Amino acid sequence: MTLVGDATIALFGAMLMAIVIGDDNKPILNWQQAKTIPWDMLILFSSGICLAKGFAASGLSELIGSQLSSAFALPLFFLLLALCLSLSFLTEVTSNTATATLFMPILASVAIEKGIPMELIMIPAVISCSFAFCLPVATAPNSIVFASGQLTISDMAKKGVGLNIIGAVIVSTVVYVIH
Repeated sequence: MTLVGDATIALFGAMLMAIVIGDDNKPILNWQQAKTIPWDMLILFSSGICLAKGFAASGLSELIGSQLSSAFALPLFFLLLALCLSLSFLTEVTSNTATATLFMPILASVAIEKGIPMELIMIPAVISCSFAFCLPVATAPNSIVFASGQLTISDMAKKGVGLNIIGAVIVSTVVYVIH
């Protein structure tokens, strides 16, 4: 177990900003500025990372890997499409980075086990991890757009579903044609 993790580093950075004096002889970050940080968006975004860590800690990622193994019996195009769609919609509730971190080792081991070149599966998978257009929790840019108050979650979801499907079809088709 490590004593220093991401949260420790983040808190250390925040403390430094409160201590270090800027050009105007005031701390770089004061309490008035800290109160204006959109904490709800930060908590929403970090919850996706926690969810991905929970998948790994609970063994759900291994269960998904074993279930995913049976999908490799599909014809290549349909395997790619199912993989791209699954990952693009999974990144709606977890962060892109967390999804990629969770699934790349699983996909690599299943690809080796099935005798499929890893890059044939992993490249479209990692691209699909970037297709998170439906919910604010999916990516920091989504959170920023949602925080503007100009869109509702319903607006984002309606448009995002179509974008996820289009992206998955394009990536699957390109990889299939190139292969």
